Amino acid sequence: MSTHQTPQILKRILITLSLGLAFIVMASIFSPDRSRASGDGLAPRRSHHNQRNESANAESTNAHKGLNSLGVIESGRYDIAVYATDAGPRYTIVARDSGEEVGTLLTAEQVQLLLPEIDLKTLDFSASEGKAEQLMLADPNE
Repeated sequence: MSTHQTPQILKRILITLSLGLAFIVMASIFSPDRSRASGDGLAPRRSHHNQRNESANAESTNAHKGLNSLGVIESGRYDIAVYATDAGPRYTIVARDSGEEVGTLLTAEQVQLLLPEIDLKTLDFSASEGKAEQLMLADPNE
């Protein structure tokens, strides 16, 4: 081994150790948190403060589990999450500032009683039967 190669080896070892140390420092600084685009799309949005205070068994008592979300109606003070049920659409009202659920799986009439300023009668969730059109054909010649 020549004396010229020894500084190169030491330089590579020093660079490797420096990068490893930098990785450890950065890994200790960053803490991964769930983003808003997480897989919890079925539950209405809640503030980060309320998520920390909920107990571990809250998932087992989630009334929205297994329901398909039809979207969220955002009003001034409330978010209204819409869910598909066998009995028709149901609405969950969540206060925007506190994240507190005002009502869970309510009918349109119940929402009208709680929030008279919101008119849900104009929304149409029915599928148009008999008018289904194909969006794309695998082979347009068929």
